[in-house]
Amino acid sequence: MEKFASEAIEVLRQQPQTVAEIGEANVRHKLFAEKMTPMWTLLDKGEKKNRILAAWTKEQVSQGTHKN
Repeated sequence: MEKFASEAIEVLRQQPQTVAEIGEANVRHKLFAEKMTPMWTLLDKGEKKNRILAAWTKEQVSQGTHKN
């Protein structure tokens, strides 16, 4: 995700000056747009795992507290 975001930001920062550069920027933007759906899916899966781990960790801590 980080690599994808860094590359996309770098491409978006460039200001095309010629018709050829505008065409190249358009192609790059299309490629990044195509990659967005899998990236959103990956991000969603990561967030779900994070919520599960956070809930599990919280439960384990509270269980440990009650046993003492």
